[in-house]
Amino acid sequence: MPSLNPFRRTSSSRRAGAPGGTPAGGGGRLDINELPVWTWILILLPVVLIGGALWVMTRSGSEPDLLSPTATPTPAQTPAGISNTLQAPTATFTPMVIVATPPPPPLSAGVQAEVFGTGAGQLRVRSGPGTTYATLQIVSDGTRVQVLEGPSPADGFQWWRIQLSDGTIGWVVGDFLRTVQ
Repeated sequence: MPSLNPFRRTSSSRRAGAPGGTPAGGGGRLDINELPVWTWILILLPVVLIGGALWVMTRSGSEPDLLSPTATPTPAQTPAGISNTLQAPTATFTPMVIVATPPPPPLSAGVQAEVFGTGAGQLRVRSGPGTTYATLQIVSDGTRVQVLEGPSPADGFQWWRIQLSDGTIGWVVGDFLRTVQ
């Protein structure tokens, strides 16, 4: 009786006289000529079914459905004095005017400036131009100052001498100042 397992080796696939019955034909490879017909049917059937289903799906969108009738729309009655003709909307051109605001003048002695861009960190007003000087006060974004002198480079920053509205005079990093118009 033949085996129902298509992957089982037959005695003809063994090398004659080989010890232990080593399979012939290159290290145990399966010879496709040994597969029974029903194995080929099981392999090819899903491929044919899937291919057919895909073909039907692509064809169904291009041909009308002859089995179900479609209704023909009838025009609705329009009340007297109202036109039932459609008019295409007319395009109107609205020019956009872009006004470029001039950049604020650069920082210099004698200008008004405000603190900006510090976020939650705020800005330290120091007794001298550098990070080693004592902190006199801490100010937040929007604080207005009068620029008195600068810039003075120290510790990798440009420092500006400023005066606060309460009269405190100190030094701040210029990266966090912008002139006020």
